[in-house]
Amino acid sequence: MAAPAPNRTLADESAPLLNKHLELINSLHAAGAQPDLDLPRIVLNGSQSSGKSSLVEAISGIRVPRDSGTCTRCPIECRLTSSPAGSSWQAQVSLRKEYSSRGVRLNNICEEPFGPLITDPNDVEIWLRRAQAALLSANSPSHAFVDKTADELRVMQKSDPFGFSNNVVCVSVAGPGMANLTFVDLPGLIQNAESSVVAKVEGMLRSHLKGQCLIVVAMPMSDDIQNQKAVQIAREADPTGKRTIGVLTKPDTLTSGAIGERKQWLDVIEGRTHTTKHGYFCTRQPDEAERVAGMTYEEARTRERDFFASTSPWSDSTARERFGTQNLVATLSRLLGEIIIQTVPKLSQEAMKQINKCNQDLRALPKPVSSQPAAYVFELVSELSVDCKKLVDGLQDLSFLRENRKVYADFSKSIHSTAPFFVPVSDRAHAGFFIRQDIELDEGLDWSPLNSDPKFLQDIKVHIQNNVARELPRNIPYPAKATLIQEVQSDWLTYTSDCFERILSHFDTALEALVKARFSRFNELGNTIVHETRELLHAHAESSRALLMNVVSFELERPYTHHEADLAMLTGCYLRNYERYRNSSKAWSAAQQYDQPRFPGHFDQRSFSSSATAAPALAPTGGPLSDVGNTRSGSHGAATGRLLASSTSDRGTENIPALGTSTTSDATPTSPFSFASLGSTSASRPISAFGPRAAPQTEQSTTPAISSSVVATSSSAASALPAASFAQSDKQLLAMLAQKGLGHVTLEDLGRIRPPDEYQKELELMAEVRAYLHLAYKRVTDCVHMTIDNAFLYGFVKSLQAALVAKLGLGTRDAEKRCADYLVEDDGVVEKRAELEGKKRRLEIVREELQKFRDRAI
Repeated sequence: MAAPAPNRTLADESAPLLNKHLELINSLHAAGAQPDLDLPRIVLNGSQSSGKSSLVEAISGIRVPRDSGTCTRCPIECRLTSSPAGSSWQAQVSLRKEYSSRGVRLNNICEEPFGPLITDPNDVEIWLRRAQAALLSANSPSHAFVDKTADELRVMQKSDPFGFSNNVVCVSVAGPGMANLTFVDLPGLIQNAESSVVAKVEGMLRSHLKGQCLIVVAMPMSDDIQNQKAVQIAREADPTGKRTIGVLTKPDTLTSGAIGERKQWLDVIEGRTHTTKHGYFCTRQPDEAERVAGMTYEEARTRERDFFASTSPWSDSTARERFGTQNLVATLSRLLGEIIIQTVPKLSQEAMKQINKCNQDLRALPKPVSSQPAAYVFELVSELSVDCKKLVDGLQDLSFLRENRKVYADFSKSIHSTAPFFVPVSDRAHAGFFIRQDIELDEGLDWSPLNSDPKFLQDIKVHIQNNVARELPRNIPYPAKATLIQEVQSDWLTYTSDCFERILSHFDTALEALVKARFSRFNELGNTIVHETRELLHAHAESSRALLMNVVSFELERPYTHHEADLAMLTGCYLRNYERYRNSSKAWSAAQQYDQPRFPGHFDQRSFSSSATAAPALAPTGGPLSDVGNTRSGSHGAATGRLLASSTSDRGTENIPALGTSTTSDATPTSPFSFASLGSTSASRPISAFGPRAAPQTEQSTTPAISSSVVATSSSAASALPAASFAQSDKQLLAMLAQKGLGHVTLEDLGRIRPPDEYQKELELMAEVRAYLHLAYKRVTDCVHMTIDNAFLYGFVKSLQAALVAKLGLGTRDAEKRCADYLVEDDGVVEKRAELEGKKRRLEIVREELQKFRDRAI
């Protein structure tokens, strides 16, 4: 076939400028920069038998492989360049391998010429066949195909009829009057084949239709436009139709009688239906008979013009510029040129931006190990040891210490929850309700979840009697104290073990994360470090666990404290709380016994059993019970004191006035023990009770006074009176004694007149046991925390580096060889580094080509 005649539609003043820009874009395509920069391009899309191959030949002026079935099995990039008048026509076939045989994108991409420079257009087809076969046979060298005949190549194709490749066959064609145009011809869409083959071809097509791509769709007019798969895929890639150009093929297959079909296609061409931004073109290419007869390129273009000029309705169309190959090529060349000219100024900035990103990503990757592998491994081990210490110190990841603090808080709460539940009343029958906070010194703790049953004074009395041996009278046996203490401590080892295991689990997880962060790039070394650190951790945990259990066991062995003053102070505090509570209980009993007017106040009714009668509670502000359970500060000053009443009492709480209700402001007390001047008090505190709570009863009444006979009969009843009344009565009493010549008598002297409490010994035992446990709780929680921190966590940190150096054999003669084997990088890291370096090289080539382009333009 002779070289095609000049394309007169392209012989204008813009051709040289477009030629230079197109040459630049072609060089960037050759460097494999298309995926990196989204270069402008044109892609031909069509199904089998859509006339796509004929369209390629019409645009390029060369013959492409034709056979039954699919002939194009890889992308063919056609580069058309207009050369000066008088120059000869020539073509060069090249191979651009962008993917490995496994389909992985290569990092180093370049084009290699395949075969000689072609000067006869008739030779292009065989060289395209050979080039395609070379790409499909990835395991064979390319030069093995340069001498293959057409028949040999057809036989090879039949042996693998479904082989496809993403690598590109490039053909550069230059000649006088050629179009300045570059386009990619893709394999035609397959209808009848295995689903995997269909999916592979469609996937290849979709990958090429992205970005700045003009989509040329070959649409045979013998098939309805809605049924064509190529049209559907083009719409998926370009839903708005801004990049799509439809090319209607085979118009000569519509018979003269197909008037309706011709009318429908004319509506498409003239833009009335299926509109796109760039519209549709219609071409007529030689049929099979005409090709066999040897129709030339010039004859084909003449036949095409005559066909559209003489065939209705095309000859009557108002859009004459939409018919013919030359009009199509001129439009494609113009559109591609516009996109290229708009894109080139932006490429340099985009290339620089991506080069900087590559450098940033490369810096984020670990540097490759070049020499001294043993020293490098030692450095990694040292860094891991530093990371581990920072973790324990809380200088690297605070989440680890936060989790540990939660564990220690839970441990402390569990230990405190074992506190004995001492109730300073004789027995259950005399206990109406009980607020544990009133006698405990540990403020802010929740005493509602009790781990032990309540122990009353009678229970303690029996306990003392059961432990009496050779003690003198009034002496409390030591075993009575020890057994009460050890009974409480029975669960401490369990709580300690649970605390340690939780800390161990947190540390194990955090340590594994540190190892992976440091050694993830080296599979062999990373796996070895994980194994060795875990073994070391478990061995260290075993010894630390044993030490921790010994420390707590010493606490459980026998009660002991060197802090006698602290024990005495705490014992006194608890004893005063118990005695106050005990005296308030007696005062209430005395008030009931003498049937005096009941104490005014808010009565919260609780009982130890459902059959018990609820007992009222007195809550005077500033009274002797207002600071129960708060010997250290006034934080419980608002708390309401409570009375424990006998459950066997048949006296109810009806008609008992609420404190501070309906009381006249000018009432004058007739007795120093009058309650008329008291204000109301309200308090809301959690109560540990042993029965259902009855609804509080509040009634309004004037406040009655209590007669002096109550005070004379029961001195303990006075302890329940308000502090203001106590102060006034104390002064009056001392004044009366002074008038009788007893001015030397003090309130302390009067207190000695009171007979001793029948349960004084039991109260003292309660107080001393509770005081000792108060010290022991704080001691054991501190010791457990310090032992875990120092013996386990910091102990492991101190031993980590030396242990790993020994395990890895860094001090042995063969350390260099062993470490070299350890430092084989993870495949993912190696591939990522190679990918970034390859991309950076391609982008640097782009910058060089752009600089050359600018230099030529000056």
